[in-house]
Amino acid sequence: MAAALFLDDDTIRRWHALFLEDGLEGLTRFESGGGASRLSTMQEAALKSWIGETLPRSTREVGAHIEREFGVVYESRSGLIALLHRLGLEYSKPETIGRKLNAEKQQAFIKAYENF
Repeated sequence: MAAALFLDDDTIRRWHALFLEDGLEGLTRFESGGGASRLSTMQEAALKSWIGETLPRSTREVGAHIEREFGVVYESRSGLIALLHRLGLEYSKPETIGRKLNAEKQQAFIKAYENF
């Protein structure tokens, strides 16, 4: 059956088990676990507000806040990134700036930019 449908053997076995458990209803349900947010709309709004106020430095910090405030644990970093993306937020690692900056060169650049 798997070869005829170009599917993996495990997929066929899982479908068969679903059919034995719940009949045709078991095969027609869609419960992949993705798509629906684990947070309510109010929690998402509160999270977005908190991120805007605190500007956390890592997704680990965001995950810890979600667990502390809402009792929801995100096991993977990719899940957190998907949540942030769904909320219209984007995280990018900040670039480091060298400590030995030349103040004169900076002022010259600013002056040239302002004159531009």
